[in-house]
Amino acid sequence: MRASKLTTCCPRGLTLIEVVAGLALMGTLLAGMLTAKSRFTRQQVQSQRVLVAVEALDALLIERWDEFHVIQRGSHGDFDGLEDMTWRASIVTSGAASDWHCRVIRIEVLDQVERSRGESLASVELLVPDPVYLKELANKEDAEADKEQDNPETRESPGEKQEQENAPALPDNEAEPGPVVLGVSL
Repeated sequence: MRASKLTTCCPRGLTLIEVVAGLALMGTLLAGMLTAKSRFTRQQVQSQRVLVAVEALDALLIERWDEFHVIQRGSHGDFDGLEDMTWRASIVTSGAASDWHCRVIRIEVLDQVERSRGESLASVELLVPDPVYLKELANKEDAEADKEQDNPETRESPGEKQEQENAPALPDNEAEPGPVVLGVSL
């Protein structure tokens, strides 16, 4: 009788196996939480870098919007105030664009810290008029204007001249088309 009283009245402790299993479970949960926090922190830093890259690319586009049609293959540069980011421009081959006397230029923001992977933080593709075609077009228009001035039959009568003066004039910025944004990737 005495043995049964001891087993029922005294609380029973944890065995060594139960303690080890509990510690293993807590360790697994703690390792999972630390891994998740590490990934979250890494993603947050990467998204901040992408945001800075997009802002820098936006500033570059605003600053050089009228110059992109003359960009050559392999053009690159640095951003003011950002030592660890550079930009690179490349000409993308596109049959459809060349049919329209245009070319596609891709401008990428490269991260110097992660340069070993060769990935860009942000990029934009622009459809710009082909400078060779623009030069040919300007030369053709100049030749036609010279031809009209030399030919007395093509001179305008005073009535035609008055009609042209009354016609609405096109703004100067429509003489040469500018770039068109095709796509943005992050």
